[in-house]
Amino acid sequence: MLKDAELVSKPVVLKDWFPTLIIPWLEITTSFVGDAACFIDPLFSSGVHLAFMSGILAAAHITTAIKDKDLLGKKSKQVYANLYSQEYQHFRELAKFFYSSNGQ
Repeated sequence: MLKDAELVSKPVVLKDWFPTLIIPWLEITTSFVGDAACFIDPLFSSGVHLAFMSGILAAAHITTAIKDKDLLGKKSKQVYANLYSQEYQHFRELAKFFYSSNGQ
């Protein structure tokens, strides 16, 4: 299948990753889940856990916001952001600990 393929550029390795969290920019009508909401590290399987958990939290947030766009919808946004940020921080600290102690 690739015997006639031609390499048009050198392979590139992305190794300078950094933890990101975009939950603070969450809107009532928008929910970010999985790696779209945060990315920690390609080595650990934290992304799988965060993706499933954020999907469940986002579904609860969206359902609540649809039922009550005013006070309850705004509160559900904050609950979603707080719970997801807390999980993110746990995995971020684990990654920081792992990499800071690596090779020592």
